[in-house]
Amino acid sequence: MRKFISVPKDQTALAALDYDQATKDQLFEVTIEDDLFGALWRKGIWGDINLIVNVNIDAYEDEQITDLEDIQEILRRGVFDRSYSDEALNLKIKEIKVLFQRAIDCKTGVFFFF
Repeated sequence: MRKFISVPKDQTALAALDYDQATKDQLFEVTIEDDLFGALWRKGIWGDINLIVNVNIDAYEDEQITDLEDIQEILRRGVFDRSYSDEALNLKIKEIKVLFQRAIDCKTGVFFFF
């Protein structure tokens, strides 16, 4: 089963997402296949985010981070600055980092649909 991380492009998209009415063109999204989700879990990416901002990202939970200071703190702590021998994993980590940066730029948030 595929999992998604979404960032609304603006406040209108954020409100639409809150009512499950956001369209694809209103969101920046990254899709994560189960194998990469598991690899990210084993590398501690989700666990680090959980600890830094006190959320509960796991395989069967939807979660959101809308406090821009929390998003900035995750980036400051270098959660996405690691490099591994698995190039597909590295690429996915970079895509997720870009989403976090876009959330700050758009002043919205990061939404996990797992």
